[in-house]
Amino acid sequence: FCSSGCVTEEPSADITKTPVVAVVSNTTATLAATEYCNKNKYELTELETLTDCAVSVENGKFDYLVCSEFETDTLNNFSLKEKETCEYKSQYSLCFSAESTDLYDAFNSGIKALMSDGTIEKICDAHKGEGTYKSDFVQGESVSIFFTDGISEFAIVDENGDAFGLEFDIITAVCNSIGYSPEFIKGEYEEGFALLEDGEVDAIMSVDYLNSILDDALVLTDPYLEIEYKVYEINV
Repeated sequence: FCSSGCVTEEPSADITKTPVVAVVSNTTATLAATEYCNKNKYELTELETLTDCAVSVENGKFDYLVCSEFETDTLNNFSLKEKETCEYKSQYSLCFSAESTDLYDAFNSGIKALMSDGTIEKICDAHKGEGTYKSDFVQGESVSIFFTDGISEFAIVDENGDAFGLEFDIITAVCNSIGYSPEFIKGEYEEGFALLEDGEVDAIMSVDYLNSILDDALVLTDPYLEIEYKVYEINV
């Protein structure tokens, strides 16, 4: 007590907690979440599944989660709400040898056409659960397209060796529209560029249009897929 009878208090220490953002490890969302945390000075933690992230935010263990716009339907069973959209975006293109001008021109024109007529949007909506799309396989001239399993969560190979995912559906639709049949070839990411240089594959998919640094011997098509990343928090 002070001499006048008032109560004195010790100054409290600043115990403000740094917010923690959860994200699925080794995905493109990890890159978005990393940039988001760096910008806001938040901490990042990586978990195995989006469900793990959702549970950890819902029960208050972590503050936010980041996921792609194509995964938000997974969150419908949780008491979460969208907070904002990350500045980081992914844009995927096909990469060709600069010498393959005819093939590049055909695919770039095909991508532009399917973007313009809404076909790619329909495929994306179907993968968001907002519609349906069925691509009929067209037998045409074979074109070999290299991919790396796991570099994009939108191009996956299951335990039976079957390829599935949003990117495969888009690339197949582009191929069909210009009279080609895709042959997807799996390998390590850097291996793909060596194969492309040697002429053993025709193109590489899932190449980052915004952030890739390529030499003059390689060219990128217009992006066939742009992905936004959302931040979610508990809905209180």
